[in-house]
Amino acid sequence: MCYNLALFMSEQEQDAIAGKIVTEYVRVRRELASLLDKTAEYSKILDDVSAHLKPRAGTTHHQNLSAESLTEKLQKYPTKDELSEVAKEIEAASRRKRELSQSLKDIGIEPKE
Repeated sequence: MCYNLALFMSEQEQDAIAGKIVTEYVRVRRELASLLDKTAEYSKILDDVSAHLKPRAGTTHHQNLSAESLTEKLQKYPTKDELSEVAKEIEAASRRKRELSQSLKDIGIEPKE
């Protein structure tokens, strides 16, 4: 049997719960945005390396890229374990955001996506 708990709560208690959900939703959105920014940085590193390794248009010559410069760029790239961890964090944050979004909709608040 499912009871509507709102029937047993004051309006003030309901507002407090709604406030907590909104606060958590905003925090999770920011966390997810930060993680996605991190993946964009990783992508840029690979794009930079790729651009230097491709031949220039219309030639077979590669851009000058010293082994030192390439090593420096690639040292900024995360390890396989770090990438895996970021992917797990993105999955968890995305899942939590969906849950909180549904909770907000359930109490009549349309969340910003």
